[in-house]
Amino acid sequence: MGAYNRILVFTAVFILILSVIPMSLGEEGEGALAQWTFMVYLDCDNNLEQAGIEDINEMEAVGSTDDVNIIVQMDRCATDGYDESNGDWTGAKRFYVTKDEDENTIGSDEIEDLDEVNMGDPQTLVQFVKWTIDNYPAEKYALVLWNHGGAFWGVCWDEDDDEDCLTMPELKCALENIEDYLGRDLDLIGFDACLMAQMAVMYQIRNSVDYAVASGYTEPNDGWPYKKILPYLVSNPQMGPVELGTVIANEYVESYTDWESDPEDTLAITQAVFDLEKFDELAYQINFLSMVLSTKAGYAFEGGHNGQIWLARDDTNSYDYGTQYLPGNNAPIDPTGYCMYDVIHLMENLPEKILLDSEIRSAAEAVKTVANEAIVYFAVDEPHEQKGAHGLTIYFPDGEYTFYDGDFDELDFAQDIYWDDFLHYFHNTENAQDTPPGVFITTPVDDDVIDLGKNNKIRIQGTAFDVQDQVSLIEIKIDDGEWIPVGASTQWNHELSSSGLENGNHIIYARSFDGKEYSAEDSVEFSIIGSGSKSDETLSPLIILLLIVIAIAVLSGLFFYKKRKSS
Repeated sequence: MGAYNRILVFTAVFILILSVIPMSLGEEGEGALAQWTFMVYLDCDNNLEQAGIEDINEMEAVGSTDDVNIIVQMDRCATDGYDESNGDWTGAKRFYVTKDEDENTIGSDEIEDLDEVNMGDPQTLVQFVKWTIDNYPAEKYALVLWNHGGAFWGVCWDEDDDEDCLTMPELKCALENIEDYLGRDLDLIGFDACLMAQMAVMYQIRNSVDYAVASGYTEPNDGWPYKKILPYLVSNPQMGPVELGTVIANEYVESYTDWESDPEDTLAITQAVFDLEKFDELAYQINFLSMVLSTKAGYAFEGGHNGQIWLARDDTNSYDYGTQYLPGNNAPIDPTGYCMYDVIHLMENLPEKILLDSEIRSAAEAVKTVANEAIVYFAVDEPHEQKGAHGLTIYFPDGEYTFYDGDFDELDFAQDIYWDDFLHYFHNTENAQDTPPGVFITTPVDDDVIDLGKNNKIRIQGTAFDVQDQVSLIEIKIDDGEWIPVGASTQWNHELSSSGLENGNHIIYARSFDGKEYSAEDSVEFSIIGSGSKSDETLSPLIILLLIVIAIAVLSGLFFYKKRKSS
């Protein structure tokens, strides 16, 4: 081999070694990423202060490892002093939870003292999660909201800040902010709080988190048994969010039904794991059912089924904690005002009470099918399993003993889906005369990555309906573009040119029209790669390396050429 060829080979090998060394140093020298960061937003600035002290001690019985970071932001109560242990400090502190055998004293490393913070402020939640991501990065992230829960009314009440709480619109904004910062969805959100396994809650957060764990019923003060949950995670840090959610659900229900004294057993114990990607489709099916029911919510002589709908509701498992210990499924009223009813059980009861209406039967069956797909795991005490509990609830006041709360109007579910309209028709005993159309994008799905390659088309598909009229038009648009007509079929599809679309994130919107009004818009977030757009393109490291090798080879060739020529 000539000197020229030897130098070329040496140069190429040398550059390859240089390219590998930084990657190796990044993996070994800086330390590999942890598998999980388990974040607990522990808001015990209220009458749950003692329970919060107990729970952080339960976490310390396990402690963090190289593969699992357990991070807690704990806010204690300053005004009423529900617990005076551990120095009776007030305000909020952040802890990196370490293993500690003392079951009464917090021994973990205190990373930050924040003084008093409002845990009901969404920015407080955002700051905690961003700080945790920066300081304890991991492959997967779980966020636990620890406090009182009130279904769609809110979560995480802060007693020292005028009983402020995270409303569902605020929680949505906080999670969207976190998603933007992380660059993707959180893997798992857990509600160690009462009543949060609610349709409107899951719909509100569906676009920023992959999976959720929540209870349909109220939770006892002891909440989740962290001492039993976390050992599974640290011993198997490779587990995914569904497996972790399943562990949480099983250990929670087992801890209150195992005939042991700590914690005390109790009835009405549920915990479910939800696939939030399914809640768009589930909402679409509930939208259709809501419109069907709305057109038949009046008196029987008007062709309505108001009385039968009432019976179906009353025979459905209630999650109002005033009815949890009563015999049978329910009571005709909701004593404490939490009128939450089991979605799947209601779908089973509607066709049973309205025997001859095939439209309601078909619509209810469609809701039930998708609800079963959305509930990826469910654990429940045996008596309430027999009573019809499946873990996901829907807001259903009867209009006589419990009345529609206007706070529900602030939710995405009420603004997008016809359920709130149905409740009004049902309470007023009247049939809807003109329901709007509906639309749903089936392809692509949220967070899809579309690799265009040589194809410059994006396939968009969906469905549409109108209960009382015909769908006369389907329109779509990308981002802030113009609306594009794509037909009038209830099963529609369109190949959209990607010309002018840059690599990166985009949003598809769709709406349907029945000649009188438009549907609520459906939307899907997705990203494009391989569009060929120059404005957003960067050269890959492999191409850069190849160019360097070629450049060195050319320079070496010129050097030897000149040297040989001069000699």
